[in-house]
Amino acid sequence: MVQRIRVSREQLSEFLTDPRAIKQFEQLFTTVDATSTASEDTVITAALASTTANLALDTALRAANDDLAAPLLDTADLVRRYGPETVPGDKDFTGSSTSTTPAVDNNTTRIATTAFVLGQASGSLPVVNGVATIGTSYRYSRQDHIHPTDGTLVPSTRTISTTAPLTGGGDLSADRTFVMAAATDAVPGYLTAADHTSFAAKAETAITTAVASDTLTAGQWINFHNVAGVKNARPADMTDATKPAQGFVLAGFASAATATVYLAGVNTVIPVGAYAAADVGKPVFLSTAGGTTLTPPATTGNLLQQVGWVDAVGATVTVNFINSPGIVRA
Repeated sequence: MVQRIRVSREQLSEFLTDPRAIKQFEQLFTTVDATSTASEDTVITAALASTTANLALDTALRAANDDLAAPLLDTADLVRRYGPETVPGDKDFTGSSTSTTPAVDNNTTRIATTAFVLGQASGSLPVVNGVATIGTSYRYSRQDHIHPTDGTLVPSTRTISTTAPLTGGGDLSADRTFVMAAATDAVPGYLTAADHTSFAAKAETAITTAVASDTLTAGQWINFHNVAGVKNARPADMTDATKPAQGFVLAGFASAATATVYLAGVNTVIPVGAYAAADVGKPVFLSTAGGTTLTPPATTGNLLQQVGWVDAVGATVTVNFINSPGIVRA
């Protein structure tokens, strides 16, 4: 048996140069030969195959042990042995690198793949309007999204047209300015402050002159009539429907004198008579001989004409004049 092993070792020495392999082969050959009835070549072949496999495993384990016992690898070693992805810090990925896709709305430090980015596009219709808010959604709007038309807004296609004295206008796609010029004798427009003052003064001091056909007393209501083509002034009278009040005098005038008659404004020199402070605000009516009364005339044929209302009662009575035509009592 020993001789057979020696012969086999000599025949296989070129293959079993490692002392570990020679020792292992001897052990395997002895075990197999003691229990096998196969030929010597078959036993040698089986022992050799097992020895080669075991030797390869042993070599790998020793290499692993060497790596564990070796000092820590530097960056260059890591890149050379295991690739750039194993190096800590920033990475420059090349080619078509892939990763797992996080769930929709994931808000962590995981890598966002292109599938995740596209998945974050909102699938809801845009809102029209409402109370301003920052919002909490992780979704973004698509480039070609369209907001619905807000029916509460005025379309920009609507236009505003103007006529004199206004100018300007146009559609509502931009701010528009409307212009009105100041009024003149020939062109309508707005009244200036000076115009207002002038008109107010004219309204308060609207006067005319007429020949007094009778003696006129301050505070009387006056009626105009024509005498041979000349305007004359006489006291108005409620008992004569042809003598309505058309103005008043603030001074007395003798007959045939040129009287100044006020056509509007305030008659401030009416005799106080039976008037009292409690009469302020009450309407007053034309009486006889250009006088004033608080009692509306009720007699048939009399002229019922309100000439104003009591503004104040003091040494005289002040009445704001109302030039109304009056009616004849039936």
